[in-house]
Parts: sequence; structure tokens; C-alpha cells
Amino acid sequence: MEGFHRLAARIAERFQAWWQHQAVAAVLLVVCAAIGLAAIGFAVMAGYLALSVAMPAWAAALVTAGILLLLALIAGLVANSYARRPLRRPATPPARQTEAPPVELASRMGRSLGENLSRRGVRSTDVVIAALVAGVALGVAPALRERFGQADDDEDRQPGRRRR
Repeated sequence: MEGFHRLAARIAERFQAWWQHQAVAAVLLVVCAAIGLAAIGFAVMAGYLALSVAMPAWAAALVTAGILLLLALIAGLVANSYARRPLRRPATPPARQTEAPPVELASRMGRSLGENLSRRGVRSTDVVIAALVAGVALGVAPALRERFGQADDDEDRQPGRRRR
């Protein structure tokens, strides 16, 4: 029973953290929407002021209102065509194949690798010998392992270099 209470407490903790994360995201989205609306308002006002220089204020207001109505009509038509579009069916996952044992997967991978290497003229015995030598060298020499680890770390620290 004790384990169940700990599990429930951990689930409640995770849910609370998730909920707080979602609340912060929602607040940020509302702030972004308010800033966007303010920017649109300023752009409309700037357009009106620019038109009021070239024509009377009442004509500039009518042109600005007409442009806004035209934009609203276009947005409404796009929304209507989007709403009439049939919903996509969720992708059905492919039929789950029975998983092969790891030995079978390793065998398939080795066979495929052998075929690819033989097409390029590399003998499988050369690959086996190279893997054996590399494994022995890394297994026996801790300094060599550290050197490879440091080279990898040094590569990560260099600015402007990307890892492959």
C-alpha cells in the first residue's frame, strides 16, 4: 500500500509540473496574441494616417475600413474552405510484426553488412580482424580509451564545428 501512495504522489507531482508548464505556455500565447493585435492596430492606424495626408479624413477612414473588410472577407473564405475540407483520418500504424529474437536481428544485420562490404571489394575477414584489433586495443589500453573520449569532448568544445 505504501508503494501505491508513493506512485500516486509521484504521478500527482508530474501532473502538477505538466499543468504549470502548460499554464505558462498559455499565458505566453495570450501575451503574444495581445502584442500581435496591438501591432495590427498600429499598422492600420499608420495606414489611415498615411491616407489622410493624400485625401480628406473621412475618405481615408472609408478606404481603411474597406481594406479591413476585404481582408476579413478573404480570411472568412479561407476559413470556410478549410472547415468544409474533410477531416484526415489518423494514420493507422502498420501491422505489428512479431519481434524477432536479438540473435536473428544480429544475423540479418551481419548478412546485410557482409553483402554491402563484399560489393565494395572488402573481405569479411579483414573486417573481423580490424574489429578484433580495435576491440583489444580499446579493452587493454585505458589511456587509449581516454584519448578517444577526450578527442570527442574537444571536438564538442570547438566553436563553429558541427558534429557529424
